[in-house]
Amino acid sequence: MLPSIDSEGNSTGRQMIGYYLSGALLLGIGILACAVGFSLQCSRARARAVLRASLIYLPALLTLLLLDGISHG
Repeated sequence: MLPSIDSEGNSTGRQMIGYYLSGALLLGIGILACAVGFSLQCSRARARAVLRASLIYLPALLTLLLLDGISHG
């Protein structure tokens, strides 16, 4: 819908970057929090939390990249 309003695409480009940036930033903060928690207290529970976070982080980030690529094509 935006390209019909924004003929040059400036606003559309900024919104795409903003949505991808906010999603990747939230995912990164989440996995960073788990990693910091593990580094402060090394335990099996914290290690499992990092593993679970990575199992969520990687597919979610790849999905964001895929959606970003589809929106450009």
